[in-house]
Amino acid sequence: MKINKILLILIISFFCTQNLYAYDNLPNDPELEKLFYLQNIKALNAWEINAKSPDVVVAVIDTGVDIYNPDLEGNIWINTDEVMADGIDNDDNGYIDDYYGWDFIISSPDPRPKFHTKKNKIGIIHGTIVAGVIGARGNNDFGVTGLTWETKIMSLRALNAVGSGDMEFTIEAIYYAVDNGADIINLSIIGDAFHDELEKAIKYAYDNNVVLVTAAGNNVEGEAEMDLDILPRYPVCIDSNRNYVLGVGSVNPDDEKSYYSNYGSDCLDLVAPGENIYSLRVYEPIFGDYQEYFGGYYSGTSMAAPLVSATAALIKGLRPELLNYEIYDLIINNTDDIDNLNLKYKTKLGSGRLNTYESLLAAASYESEVMTTYLAPKSGFKPEVRIFNNEGQVIKSFLAYNENFIGGVNLASADLDDNGIKEIITGAGTSGGPHVRIFNQNGEVLKQFFAYDINFDGGVLVDAGDVDNDGEIEIITAPQKNAKPLIKIFNSDLELESEFLAFDESYRGELNLTLSDINGDGSSEIVVNSGQEVKIFTNSGKLIHKFNISVNNLSNDVRVIASNLYGDIRSEFIVIAGTTDKAFVNIFSTTGNLEYSWQAFNEFDLHDLDIAVGNFNKGPNKEVLVINKNLLRVYSFNGELLDELVVDYNNQGVNIVY
Repeated sequence: MKINKILLILIISFFCTQNLYAYDNLPNDPELEKLFYLQNIKALNAWEINAKSPDVVVAVIDTGVDIYNPDLEGNIWINTDEVMADGIDNDDNGYIDDYYGWDFIISSPDPRPKFHTKKNKIGIIHGTIVAGVIGARGNNDFGVTGLTWETKIMSLRALNAVGSGDMEFTIEAIYYAVDNGADIINLSIIGDAFHDELEKAIKYAYDNNVVLVTAAGNNVEGEAEMDLDILPRYPVCIDSNRNYVLGVGSVNPDDEKSYYSNYGSDCLDLVAPGENIYSLRVYEPIFGDYQEYFGGYYSGTSMAAPLVSATAALIKGLRPELLNYEIYDLIINNTDDIDNLNLKYKTKLGSGRLNTYESLLAAASYESEVMTTYLAPKSGFKPEVRIFNNEGQVIKSFLAYNENFIGGVNLASADLDDNGIKEIITGAGTSGGPHVRIFNQNGEVLKQFFAYDINFDGGVLVDAGDVDNDGEIEIITAPQKNAKPLIKIFNSDLELESEFLAFDESYRGELNLTLSDINGDGSSEIVVNSGQEVKIFTNSGKLIHKFNISVNNLSNDVRVIASNLYGDIRSEFIVIAGTTDKAFVNIFSTTGNLEYSWQAFNEFDLHDLDIAVGNFNKGPNKEVLVINKNLLRVYSFNGELLDELVVDYNNQGVNIVY
C-alpha cells in the first residue's frame, strides 16, 4: 500500500495584543487579552450560555500534546479502564498502559511530543498549540484559556516532530479515538492523495456519532492559491455522499480570507479566525527554545479548525444528546456571512465565519430528532441517573446521591429556567431523606432542598409543571409512602407556595404523582393515585374530579401517567400495574372511561414495569414508553409497537421519564 504523508500546516506570525471589552462572565486567566480572536466569534457572549464541556472528549490527532503543561491540568483525558504503567492491557483494547492516550509512531503509551528525534521549532509544539486553542483550562488564574474552559483532551500522536507522518498512523488513531470514547476529533492535518482506508476510518467515526473537524490546508506565501474544487486535499475533501467532516478555512481579523488558506465550495463548510493565535507551548526547559508555557503568535488553518472543534464541544456539553450531524448544522447554519468582504471567493468559503455564540444560542432551543429518556433505579442499586438516546446508547450518567444509597431515585424533567433545555429533578427513594435535587444535563447540581421533615425516609415523588398558569414551572412533591399524603408546591426559588392533603391525614399508603393539563385550561392539574383510586386537584388543593380504575388485569400497585396523547386539548390517563402477571397498558379518558387496552410484554419479572409518554417520532401524537428491566418498548396509543431498545441498565426495577 502506498504511504502518503500528512504535512503540518502552520505559519508563525507576530501580533500586538488588543483589549477585550468588559463582560460579566470573563475568566481570570492573565493572558486573556491576547486572545483577540475570541471577540470575532463572539466567544465572550457564548460563555454566558455555556463555557464548559467537562465530559466531552476531544481527540487531538497531531504531533503530541504536552499533557503536563499546567494550563491543561484537569483537561487531559485519562483512560480510567487502564492502570498506569503496570505493563498490562487492563481494558483489552490492544494498547498496553494507554492511560493518557497513545503514540502511534513508536507504539508507546506516552503521547507527548518527542525531542530525541528530528524536529523543528513549530512542528514539535503544533499539537500542544491546537490543544490549547480548544481546551486550555479556563478561569484558573493562570496563562490562557481555551474556547471551552473545561474539556477532556485525548492526545494521539500520529505526526512526528517535523510535522509529517505515515497515513496509517492517522488512520489507526481515528479508530482508537472512536473506540475509546472520543466525541470530537480534531484533524489539523492535510494530505495530497486520496486514501481508501482513510475514508473508511472517517466514515467509521461519523457512523459512530463522532464530530470530525479538519483544516483546509495552507499554501505558503508566493505560491498560487489552491482551489480544493480543482485540487482536492484530504481529509478535508472526504465527504462522498455525506458531509462526514467539517472543513475549516482561515480568515484574518478583518474577516478576509487568509492569504495562505485553501478554499473551495465542495470541501469547506465554514471559516474561522486562523491568524495571530496565542496559545500553549511545549514546556521542556532543558532546551532553550522551550522554556515558556505559552506564546505566539501563530497562524494557519491548523489554528482555525480547533476553534470549530471547541465550539462543537461546547454544544455537546450543553446538549449531550445531539447527533453529530445536528451539531454540524448548528455550526454551519449560524455563521456570519462574509461574502461581501471576499468577493473573489464568493461561495468558496463555506457558509461564513464561525459564530460560537449564535451556534450555542441556536443549540439551546434546538428541537433534536433524538428522543432523550432518563432512567434511574427503583431500589437495590446505586443512585445512578442515565440519559439514553433513541438508539439505546447512554449519552450521560451521574450519581444523584451518595453512591452507597440504594433506596431508589424518583425522576422528573422540565425546563425550569426557560432556556430550552430540560433540567432533571430527582427525589430520594425509600430509606433516604426527603432530598430533592435539580441537575443540568451534565449532571451538575443546580439546586437542592428537603421537601419534608429531615427525619422522613419514606421517599419523595417529584414532578414539575406550570400548575397556576403564570408561565413559570413549579416543582410538586409527594411522600412515596409511610407519611401523611401531603402534596407540596414549590416555586423556582424553591419557596413553598402551597400544600394540601390528597387523602385523609391518617392515610399512610403508597402514592403516585403526575401532572398534566386535564381540562385544557392551560395549567397543569395535579394527579395523585393510590392503588386504583385516582384524584385530580388544582394547585390550591381543590378536588375537581376522582374516579376508580377498574379493569381485570390490574393489581393494587398501579402506575398512572397523565398526558395529552391524541393532540387535542385534553389529557388521557395511561395506566400500568407494577406487580401483575400480565403487562397491560390501559388508557382512560379524563372521565375515567377505558378507551384502549393492550399488552406491552408477554413475560416479565415482577416489579419491573414503568411507563412514560414522549414524542418519539416527532409526529402530531405522543407515544407510550414502557420499560421492563433493560428492555424499552415504544408504542402508539392504540398499542402498535413502533420501536424496541435494549438499554444498559442491569437492575430489577427502573423509573423512567421523558
